Amino acid sequence: MANAYQHFLITRFNIGYTNPEKRDKNRISVNTKDYLHKRLILFDNITRQSVRTQSKQDFTWFVGFDNQTPENLKGVLQYIDPSVKWIEANTNEEFLKIINEYVTAEHLLTTRIDSDDEMRPFFIEWLHNAVNKYCLQKEPTPALFTFPKGLVTDLTTRDYMIYTDINNSFVSLLEHIDPPAAPDMVYRYPYPTITEHYPTTIITVEDEYGTELCMWNIISHSCNLHTDYHTLLRRFKNTTVGNK
Repeated sequence: MANAYQHFLITRFNIGYTNPEKRDKNRISVNTKDYLHKRLILFDNITRQSVRTQSKQDFTWFVGFDNQTPENLKGVLQYIDPSVKWIEANTNEEFLKIINEYVTAEHLLTTRIDSDDEMRPFFIEWLHNAVNKYCLQKEPTPALFTFPKGLVTDLTTRDYMIYTDINNSFVSLLEHIDPPAAPDMVYRYPYPTITEHYPTTIITVEDEYGTELCMWNIISHSCNLHTDYHTLLRRFKNTTVGNK
């Protein structure tokens, strides 16, 4: 059955990174070729691989990069995955405005994923199952969808912790398109508080033994802007941990 909506997956690669004051969690400037090269490797090896191995591919992936990005890096980005809609923009507002030009359906589903994280291979399939069911029941929009359970993984040690949060960085928003008003898309509100703004459907996926599966993985690494594995581990002392 064809979806009754367009689905856009949206990633911000380095929009806003040209601000000379912007630094990562280790106080390293993010406005350097070396830093962007490291982020490119993470994007290609982790995020892009997880998106391109999804069991369902009926979505359009938009990746935004700052228009002051070095020309050689732009070329590499566009070469590694020509099927991506690569968008140059100075700000998030400009990025989303350009994406809005691609909307042609009556309903739009937008999903966020950061440029250094990954989804479980059937994330999109289970998301579509939940959204299709919601549409068949003619439930109101806008509506938020979230998989609450995931992982945070330390890229260096391969230690991981199970992390549960409905306000995570993989949420999706379904909305009715009513021109000339522009859609909210999933970036209108910061994800840590996004469920305060929309009615929310929580999606859980279980294995054959009835255990809820982790549907996403936040990667903690040296170039993160904010995410730090050990800080989160101290905050959630009773969580399940392990090593891959």
